[in-house]
Amino acid sequence: MANETRRLALVGTGMAISISNNAVLGSSFAHSSPLEVTLAVGVAGLLMLVIAFAFVEMSAMFPGSVGLRAFTRAAFGERWSSALTLLYIVMAVGMGAFEAHLCYAVFRAWLPSTLASLLVTVILALIVWINALGYEAPAKLQTVCTIAVVGMLWLLAVPGIAHAPIAPPPVSERTFGPGLLLAVPTALFLFVGIEWACYSATKRSTFLVELPRGVRWAVLAVASAYLPLSIAFPRVIEARRLATLELPHLALAGERTPIWYLAIAISVLALTTTFNVGLGGTARMLYALAREGMLPKALTRLSVPALVPRRAVFLIAAIVFAIVPVFERPAIFQSVPTLLSINLCVVYLLALVSWLKLRKLEHRRQKLNLGIPVWSVVLAMLVLAVVLTDAVVSRLSAGVAWVLAAEFVAIAAVTLRNPVSASLVEHQRLEESR
Repeated sequence: MANETRRLALVGTGMAISISNNAVLGSSFAHSSPLEVTLAVGVAGLLMLVIAFAFVEMSAMFPGSVGLRAFTRAAFGERWSSALTLLYIVMAVGMGAFEAHLCYAVFRAWLPSTLASLLVTVILALIVWINALGYEAPAKLQTVCTIAVVGMLWLLAVPGIAHAPIAPPPVSERTFGPGLLLAVPTALFLFVGIEWACYSATKRSTFLVELPRGVRWAVLAVASAYLPLSIAFPRVIEARRLATLELPHLALAGERTPIWYLAIAISVLALTTTFNVGLGGTARMLYALAREGMLPKALTRLSVPALVPRRAVFLIAAIVFAIVPVFERPAIFQSVPTLLSINLCVVYLLALVSWLKLRKLEHRRQKLNLGIPVWSVVLAMLVLAVVLTDAVVSRLSAGVAWVLAAEFVAIAAVTLRNPVSASLVEHQRLEESR
């Protein structure tokens, strides 16, 4: 594997692997059998490969720019693109703060709350400092931590796989098929973040060769990390209890055992990889929006000689630090999965709609064509639509509705300042009509 391919694969893998993924995986066993969950992880990996390849193709059309911002502007115009980019930033910041809170919960199972809070603060501060140094230091940190966390997840799963299985449910309660359909949308969230590899590619040649390869390796790495856990979890933890645990990887390890401390180390590394990638990526997005006049010009200042938008980095970090304590409230903590599901599905759905619109542009043929079948994109959109519908119909509480309304007002206040502009798709239609 070439160095650039490996770097991009580690970026995508590190962003996808998170502490919350263990709870996501565990929740699948509430309505699905172990075999169905294991198969669902594989199917979800294929769906995520379609979504990530769509991001790669569209990003290759606009090398050197912030991919999501560039290709959604080409598909929808200025205002819709601005709103979607800001929503993506809000989602990334919220996920970073939520992961930090979960890491705090892991430490709190081991240490007093004050010391646990201090440790999380130190970890986040070190990541911020490393990102302020330049782009080389975060890349090295990502390489070490991502390889370590994937290897540790394998080690964590081994004792569970070797464990004598707990008693299975009666045969009458186990039917194969429906549970697989229910588990695939949930398993898709294990791979969220792989598309962030697109934001770390800079050279035109990278988009055409190394980035597609890196995305493939990232999907394989994430699948290989969670497939063993999908086998180990139900062999050690009863399904109903597993579906309710916030930190099932700690329960899998057993309390105060060597594997238990390994699970704590996994939590630290997962927070490091996720926050490291998310901090750098969202800071670059803020910098790009500020250069276009959407945000204060102060965010366009680059540090010398590192050429890092430090003010954007510090702003993102400050917001994350401010949000983390909010998750101590049970009502807010319980609403996070619904909020992230809604935001994520909206972003991914509109990104795939962008792909469907841009695939007909003439200049697309001069860039990159990974041969994505249209039916696979439509299938991925259907899965996302199912998740979005379930979140809105079944899990939308008053608190979630208020947060979504606040997001809408804040994003609208920024985007409505921008002039309305036609998309590239509309420009091409006008030219063809002439």
